[in-house]
Amino acid sequence: MVKTKEKILKVGAEIIAHESLRKFTAKNLAKKIGISDAAIFKHFSSMNEIAEEIILRYTNECILRTKEAVALGKTPIEKM
Repeated sequence: MVKTKEKILKVGAEIIAHESLRKFTAKNLAKKIGISDAAIFKHFSSMNEIAEEIILRYTNECILRTKEAVALGKTPIEKM
């Protein structure tokens, strides 16, 4: 179950990043993963919840990278 939830988040992030927010639909996401639309909602209550989790994870990753860059004495731009 956790594996499917992580896959939903990973593929959802890929759709948003490489396609468009308009293509971030339950139907498209389910098709790319190989599950039913309904299966998505066994893990998340809505597409908004999926988007919020993707944004939260991305934000946390950015914060972590910034902290690592500061710890190395470099500016975030130099580190990236």
